[in-house]
Amino acid sequence: MKLDPQEAEVKRLQLVAGLSSVSDVVAWTDELMEQADIPETWMMDLSMSSHAHIEDVISQLHTLSAGCDPFAAIRTVLGHMYQILLHDRGPARQFAQFLFRFIMDKIHNLPDDLFLCTK
Repeated sequence: MKLDPQEAEVKRLQLVAGLSSVSDVVAWTDELMEQADIPETWMMDLSMSSHAHIEDVISQLHTLSAGCDPFAAIRTVLGHMYQILLHDRGPARQFAQFLFRFIMDKIHNLPDDLFLCTK
């Protein structure tokens, strides 16, 4: 089973933003392994990372997401953040810090439509 780098980047950004946990990544990987005829090495590595440090899992996902569109991934993550904030404003500061770091990292390459609001 070929991994979609975009999906790996969404999982990575969700983990960095606090929208998911290492356990969530392991569960996602386990689902992919069940669907695969022969699990790939990266699947087994991530599947066994339940006790790994979060930075190690983020690094693995970053490697797997090579070649993806980070702005398409952040759009997906922004949608998840929006849904959470509709019901609970508690994580707003954490989300804002994540977005600030993301923007500062990508400042020279931001697409015009990334943070546009519609009426």
